[in-house]
Amino acid sequence: LWYYGDADLFLTEGTWILNKDPEEPEPFVGIEWHRKVQDTTADIKYTNIVPDGPENGGYIFYGITNDTPYDAFYDIYNKGYDNLTNIEWNRATKDGQVKDPHHFEDEEWHCWDGDLEDIECP
Repeated sequence: LWYYGDADLFLTEGTWILNKDPEEPEPFVGIEWHRKVQDTTADIKYTNIVPDGPENGGYIFYGITNDTPYDAFYDIYNKGYDNLTNIEWNRATKDGQVKDPHHFEDEEWHCWDGDLEDIECP
């Protein structure tokens, strides 16, 4: 079995387990997703679930929100570095911000404008 999972009757949330391959049914990636049709929001999270793997617990989490000024995000957790990268942006204007302690060696937000040029954060 390569993957298995379920979704609710209204297709507003679900979970899946992806195995390494069909012949080797070792858990590989856990997937959780949610969507709210009425307010056009959604998210999906991919988590490393390899048993006893050094990156077990690492994840990529993506979402579309109704937040302002940024209405989309990625949270990326690198278990090996114990590092959480947060990325937020506005889907219409393309401006956004990123926080990545490992890459930037600080806890500050680093921002870009609609032309994807680095700017001082507002």
